[in-house]
Amino acid sequence: MPRAYLARIRAQGWEATSEGFRESGARQVATVEHSDTPVQVEVFSLHDTAATTADPFLPQEQRLLDAIAEEIHQALRHRRALEALQEQATRDCLTGIFNRQHLEIELERALARTQRYGDAAALVMLDIDHFKAINDTYGHNTGDEILQQLTSRVRATLRCEDILGRWGGEEFLALLPGNDAGSALRTAERLRTCIEAETFPEVGRVTISLGATILRPEDDTTTLLARVDQALYEAKTSGGRNAVAAR
Repeated sequence: MPRAYLARIRAQGWEATSEGFRESGARQVATVEHSDTPVQVEVFSLHDTAATTADPFLPQEQRLLDAIAEEIHQALRHRRALEALQEQATRDCLTGIFNRQHLEIELERALARTQRYGDAAALVMLDIDHFKAINDTYGHNTGDEILQQLTSRVRATLRCEDILGRWGGEEFLALLPGNDAGSALRTAERLRTCIEAETFPEVGRVTISLGATILRPEDDTTTLLARVDQALYEAKTSGGRNAVAAR
């Protein structure tokens, strides 16, 4: 008579079971002990164990179970490696936020939604005022710490759905879904004041300038970035830095 089994797999905080699973009958376990991806495979035999030996599982069945557990372990390690590569490909290594390449993808997606569905969105570009002088005076290590601390403050001020990334050097972009021109300006002003309000270790007061614009149906990434860059330039020149401008 064919054997019937129920199975449960546990790995990395998740659990998967066969349909109609219950802990019943004789139990056999295979475990792969690795600190990064431990795996446990349990099999419960549903055939009558009363007429069998004390161990209802054959040696070849245990070997198969061990092989299954090892295959699951290797698959999970492979997935984790792919996730790590994906993280490296999309994140800025210094600040941990999105990098320029991923920001370009997000801008394309946002523009497509604006053009197809009329979704509102805004873009803010910010730049640290006199950052070269900070590097020249205090050194690049201190400059890196400023970038990291500023990133943390900006992230704390933005909404969870906003997309923040490092555009290059001391320039950052924040994509604000659902924002019109007025909302974008208010967000930019909150960012400006939150950076100005608290001093930075060793350096003291640091300020930023910001440019803001909304996404328009006729935009492509070139026109959108040119417009927000021009707004930032106006904040730095006409506003005398530590200012916000919009176009």
